[in-house]
Amino acid sequence: MQLMEKPFIMKRIKHSLVVIVLIVFVLSCGRDRRPLYKDPEAKTEDRVKDLLQRMTLEEKIAQLSEASCDNLKEDNKATTRQFSFEKNKNGIGTIDGFTLSVTDYANAVNTIQNFLINKTRLGIPAIFLSECLHGLVQDGATIYPQSISMASSWDPDLVWQVGCRIRKEVKAIGASQVLSPDLDLARELRWGRVEETFGEDQFLASRMGVAMIKGLQEGDKPDGTLLIATAKPFLTYGAPYGGLNLASTPGGWYDLYNTFLPPYMAAIQEANVLSVMTAYNSYDGEALNANKEIYTDLLRTILGFKGYVYSDWGAVTMLHDSHKVAVTRATAAKLALEAGVDLEAPSPECFQYLDSLVRKKIVSMKTIDSAVARILYVKIVSGLFEHPFVDALKNKLYTHEKDFCSFTICVCNLIVGSGSANHPQR
Repeated sequence: MQLMEKPFIMKRIKHSLVVIVLIVFVLSCGRDRRPLYKDPEAKTEDRVKDLLQRMTLEEKIAQLSEASCDNLKEDNKATTRQFSFEKNKNGIGTIDGFTLSVTDYANAVNTIQNFLINKTRLGIPAIFLSECLHGLVQDGATIYPQSISMASSWDPDLVWQVGCRIRKEVKAIGASQVLSPDLDLARELRWGRVEETFGEDQFLASRMGVAMIKGLQEGDKPDGTLLIATAKPFLTYGAPYGGLNLASTPGGWYDLYNTFLPPYMAAIQEANVLSVMTAYNSYDGEALNANKEIYTDLLRTILGFKGYVYSDWGAVTMLHDSHKVAVTRATAAKLALEAGVDLEAPSPECFQYLDSLVRKKIVSMKTIDSAVARILYVKIVSGLFEHPFVDALKNKLYTHEKDFCSFTICVCNLIVGSGSANHPQR
């Protein structure tokens, strides 16, 4: 009897081993089937390349576009929490702010990200944007003194602390990019946006800009993500003729390199800023949003910028409507994209024509791919693929420490204004 059981037992053991090997093989194949672009251990450049080659033209163009919150809502009411996703079945690059409470904002982010990640073909999350020049533009958020006041503190460490605190509030609502800081120089005091800048001095603006960007992007407690900061507006916007907003700025290459460029150079080479916003104006008579020398040759080749270029709102349409350098809005899209503008905001008024421009061979697929790759790079390197959602239950904004930080800047301004010998005077 025992002699008969022994072969039977050995057969059962062999059978079990075969089953185990098959299970391990199936599980291994399952892991291997995960796309490279979803592997957080892979190199960013390899993930971008893998994702890009999987995308259709329609999906690529979607990444070059921004959706307004009003476009996503089922109706145009400020408090609407119901969204329509039909327009975004191919994905979307960025989404601007919602007119919602803090908790509703966070829930909206999660709802939309869930659709983009689980209901679209490739599952690419969107970048949610917020204005944040001197505090998050959101009910209950901390508002700090304007940038010109922060610069008057002459204290980069204090500005870094402000950036860290703003970061916490922005992350609490689920936003992943802020449209700040403003690194332009206020060289024309009749200009109506002087308070948005860190002043007229390129060195001071550089130090304040680097401190703010590091605070915003990295924070004081690393959490595996980078909040995307936006150095804006690139560049020469703060010295228009007659102080008129949007007017052309006079100058040449010497002024551009030695006066206006240093704050942006510091932001890119010291703080590794992930986004740069275009400027509305023309410089020395040439519309900046169509200027390849500025947004490709200077920004990328010379300064080494690796992030993506975000158009100021309506800046691409201005090539047709205001600057009159484009005969049609389709031409404006071609000029901007080939100059190095990667994403049109706040909606694709001009970039909607890119599909037909590519099919007619007026714009090359290589140009499209370059722009999309830069946006995907930022989404991946910022940790958005691994951390697309927000905990809506942990979205407390205001704290006394943020209030104290704001108060400290105000005190510094009073001291400087009183002529204290402890602070340098301008």
